[in-house]
Amino acid sequence: MMGELQLTTLGVDVKPAMKQRHSTRMFVDEPLGDDELATIRSLAANIGGAADIGMHVVSGDAASLGDTLDSVSHYGKFRGVRHLVVVTAPPTRAGQRNVGYYGELLVLLLTNAGFDTGWVGGSLGENEDDSSGNGEFRVAIAVGHAARPGHPHRSKAAAELCELHGMPFEDMPAWFQHGIEAVQLAPSALNRQPVRFELLDDADGRTGLPVVRATATDDLLATVGLGVAELHFELGAGRDSFVWA
Repeated sequence: MMGELQLTTLGVDVKPAMKQRHSTRMFVDEPLGDDELATIRSLAANIGGAADIGMHVVSGDAASLGDTLDSVSHYGKFRGVRHLVVVTAPPTRAGQRNVGYYGELLVLLLTNAGFDTGWVGGSLGENEDDSSGNGEFRVAIAVGHAARPGHPHRSKAAAELCELHGMPFEDMPAWFQHGIEAVQLAPSALNRQPVRFELLDDADGRTGLPVVRATATDDLLATVGLGVAELHFELGAGRDSFVWA
C-alpha cells in the first residue's frame, strides 16, 4: 500500500482533508470545466497507475448518471451528478480492499483540490463475489461541487473501534489513539464503520515495531470500507509507527 513516505515524496499532505471531507449526494447540476476534469483525470491516472487498479472518469447528464447510481446505491439518492470516477480491481478480497484504500486516497486528494465527493454505497460490478480473479469489481465515486454545505457524519466511539488486549483504554499509545481518531473520520456504508483495529501483544520480530491487525465485520461493502479505514489509520498513526499483522 502507498504509505505516508510516498505521500510526503509527492509533496502532498492529505491529513487535513480527512476533517474537511463530507459525503455529498446533492451536486450542482453543471458540468465541470476542462481544467477541473484534467485535474481529476491526472490524479486518477497517477494513483491508479501506482496501485495497479483502474480509475476511469465517466461524464454524462445528471438524469442518466443519477438513475445508474440510485439503482445500485443501498442508501441515499444522488442528484446533479455529472461526473464519476469508477474504481476497478479484481473481484478478490485484496482487490476490494485496494478499491477502498486507493479510492479514499483519491477522495482526499480531490478534497484538497477543492472538489466534493460521495462514495456510492453499492457495487457497479456483477462479479464481486467471484474469488477466481476473473471479471472485475467496480465501485463509483461521484465528484463535483456540492449543492449545499456538508456536515460531519456520525462516528463510533473510539472504544468500539479498537481492541487493546487488556491494556487500559487510557494507556493506549498516542500514535494508536491518533490512528483511531482518523478512523472515526473515515466514510463507510450507512456510517456503520464495521471495522476493528487490534494492538497485538507482541512486537514485530524483524523491525521491533508494534503490530496492528485490522478486521472488518460482515456488512455492506465491508472489505472496501476496511481499505478506507486502513488508509485513515495509517495517516493518523504514522506509517513508521507500526506494522500490519
